[in-house]
Amino acid sequence: MKDNRGWALRPSFPEELPQQMALWRRIFGDTQEFLDYFYNTCCSPRDVVVLEEKGEVCSMAAILPMTVCFPDGRIASAGYIYAFCTRPEDRGRGMGGAILDYADRYLKEKGADGVILVPAEKSLYEYFGSHGYRKCFLKRIWEVARNEISQSGETGRAEKISPEDYGVLRERLLTGRFHVAYGLPLLSLQNWISEVSGGGLFRLNVSGTEGCAAVEKSRSDYAEIKELLLPPQALPRGLEAIAAAVPATRYQVRIPALEIEGDERPFGMMKWYREDLSGILNGGQSGYLGFGFD
Repeated sequence: MKDNRGWALRPSFPEELPQQMALWRRIFGDTQEFLDYFYNTCCSPRDVVVLEEKGEVCSMAAILPMTVCFPDGRIASAGYIYAFCTRPEDRGRGMGGAILDYADRYLKEKGADGVILVPAEKSLYEYFGSHGYRKCFLKRIWEVARNEISQSGETGRAEKISPEDYGVLRERLLTGRFHVAYGLPLLSLQNWISEVSGGGLFRLNVSGTEGCAAVEKSRSDYAEIKELLLPPQALPRGLEAIAAAVPATRYQVRIPALEIEGDERPFGMMKWYREDLSGILNGGQSGYLGFGFD
């Protein structure tokens, strides 16, 4: 479709892939290796919406499929807006807003129940709020030095597992919670990111309690535990098992928002297209998103 400004808003064409990748690298700084894996595994050109002007891609957003799971067992479909960006020289012209509006139309036509995104910085929550998004997901986050992680001597194990097995285990651990479930392509993406960095997807077994963790190493001495699912009482032993499997000097830890020590932060916003679901956001109910590929 073309709007009254002459902008073409539509799913992208395969021949525009080099333009998309160039814009992505320019804005986010990701490697070509990452982009190749992402496009080969997670989305086709039809899963990326673009704003084109005079033959050039000026703004874009990948739209990835996610499933929202409710405590009562119901599920809803959602699109996840990822790599949302506009060329710096075109900012301030309303192109980002036009892409968001078109993404709504695109997803509604596909029958999606809602849309999710993770603002890249705190200041953007107000911007996305002006487009109908509401804070919906929370995470609890803290940092710990390796020498602060207890060494109990108890047997705890962190075992690398496949994306398929991680997905099954993750859903079992999150049963009964308001959360987002990931399909195999996105689980594979997280596994690739983790493995390339020196981390991985892990099944945890701590004193008979099972959990899971997604770990990335951003530097040789710093690891980010993008997801850690364990009961609160098992977290110290879980961290001990992770530290043994992925050595680092410091660890950033993310868990669902629970009543334990840590910095609780918003992590993700959502907009429902269904009136019967919009009350979840209006009522202030918070869910759990997970890694988010941030």
